Amino acid sequence: MELYELKADDAPDDRRADLGLLGSSSASLHAKTFTTDGKRVYAGSFNLDPRTVSLNTETGSAIESANLASDIHFRFEDGILPLAYAVTLDKDETMIWRETRPDGSVATYRQDPGTNAAERIAVTVIGWLPVQWLL
Repeated sequence: MELYELKADDAPDDRRADLGLLGSSSASLHAKTFTTDGKRVYAGSFNLDPRTVSLNTETGSAIESANLASDIHFRFEDGILPLAYAVTLDKDETMIWRETRPDGSVATYRQDPGTNAAERIAVTVIGWLPVQWLL
């Protein structure tokens, strides 16, 4: 499995002003899209966690279409690298972000790229809240 995080700095210029404190817009759309077997596609905003299931605030669609699955796979493979960071774990299971630059070189970040110290502190403090049971 591969996980990618879209770069906030690649947002269109007219949308950058809408980005909030933590780099996202309260009015933005987001989607989880994946194919697993070359025959089916999932697309939606549904978070695969108990909180979303119990609140039923998100939705998703499962589509059985080998043609669509193939098209999504190839478009993703061809277009994702300039627009997103590959997110992985290092040997210590710490998150790292890898960016493939236009010249083909790869940059590795050990903290969330495009964030400042205040944003990272806010995320850390939010992480201390006792909400694990909601996730």
